[in-house]
Amino acid sequence: MGVVKTRGIIYRIVKYSEKSAICHVFTEDKGKIKIFIPNAYGRHRTLQKLYPSEIGYVYKETTDLHRFLEIEYLHKYSFFHECVPLYFRLNLFFEIVDHLLPYDYVLEELWRYLMGLNTKNYKKGIFFMIMFIMDKAGLIRHGECCLCGLSVYEGCICKKCVGPSDRSLTTILSLYYKKDLLKQAVFDDILFFKFLKDYLKRNNILLRSVDAITELDSFI
Repeated sequence: MGVVKTRGIIYRIVKYSEKSAICHVFTEDKGKIKIFIPNAYGRHRTLQKLYPSEIGYVYKETTDLHRFLEIEYLHKYSFFHECVPLYFRLNLFFEIVDHLLPYDYVLEELWRYLMGLNTKNYKKGIFFMIMFIMDKAGLIRHGECCLCGLSVYEGCICKKCVGPSDRSLTTILSLYYKKDLLKQAVFDDILFFKFLKDYLKRNNILLRSVDAITELDSFI
């Protein structure tokens, strides 16, 4: 047991009682953790999801539920809330985190990618981070079609599986393995999200955020 202070993002809040809550937090030092906040809904406290912050808590090795001490929001990341398309995509990203990353599994590079997001690169950044998690989880492999298992020259899906109408999807997915090209690329991340929703459904993972992103983008 010890006091820990780390950067983190609350991505899910579960009400435990009238005043208390259990928060699911993605942190820089410990990965995904759960924190119990006894006065989560007090007069002088407002919990905010998807807002990078400095979080203090008591880490307990004998349980996966740790005790909250303090939180200070990092206001230079206020655009995580103010940029609505980014906020919606962060909801999707953390759905993936929730399903595919185990607790206390530290990925410091994933935190660096997350903190590197801005209002110009967020579409490419969210795409790359989701692909990164799927790669770590073993759901995609370079040179192997994730749908049929056949070898492919590059990327992780074959042209036969995507069909003639969605051939651009093979190019999009291959950008994960070509970081230099990804920086310069302009692509439709909605096409990627639709593929993601269908693909993860095959693995019994149902994503709720994709439809909301698609509907939002149709109005922008």
